[in-house]
Amino acid sequence: AAGVNLTGGPDGRVFGFDMFRPGLSKPNMKKMLDQISGTRFERDVKKQTYKFDMTRLFMFYTGSVYPSVKAVRADFDVDSAQKLQSGFRRQQLDLWSTDAAKGWEKTLKQVEVVRPFLNVGAIIVFADFMHRDTCAFVYSVWVPEYLELLTFFPGGAEFFFGLKKPLRAMPVQEGKLIMNQKDANHWRQVRDHIKADMARVYRPGLSELETARNISVANAQVDDTFASLR
Repeated sequence: AAGVNLTGGPDGRVFGFDMFRPGLSKPNMKKMLDQISGTRFERDVKKQTYKFDMTRLFMFYTGSVYPSVKAVRADFDVDSAQKLQSGFRRQQLDLWSTDAAKGWEKTLKQVEVVRPFLNVGAIIVFADFMHRDTCAFVYSVWVPEYLELLTFFPGGAEFFFGLKKPLRAMPVQEGKLIMNQKDANHWRQVRDHIKADMARVYRPGLSELETARNISVANAQVDDTFASLR
């Protein structure tokens, strides 16, 4: 499942995608049950597990803080971009974040949803940026022409980019050609570009988790990603 939400008034310009299915991940399920222990949702979550509609819980807790919030429950693998775009109300976005881009294909699908709405100068946040081949794809197709790395948090692998100019549409087939290439020199250059960007913007102490996950860990994650692309 995926969600898009709007915070603020009718001119709100902050949206986010997330992906969560109760019971799919044991660590996440445990954290969720700890957080909702004793609440009205605990019984239903334990009984329904992955069938539980997260929209109910999201709207209950978020709506009290942002009464204008809007949520769309969808499946990136099944539903059309138009369904997710129904939450945008034709508004331009100054900030878009995703914690649901796990791999290059999901990243491309989600970017295609928000691409028409992104303002030049908008901030784009990819969480779990080192997951699978997401970082390799983003740096192969959008950096540095369209996106510029502003900062990142090694502890959670959140990467913040600034949008330099409107992103061009990209067919999935074009993405496949890029990601399936076996040019070792290309992947080496992309890997080195990511590392150089991280070194350029890195500021120690930005994440409370950095005592265990600092830039050296991030560099090792980059190496692991590109080892499978050679």
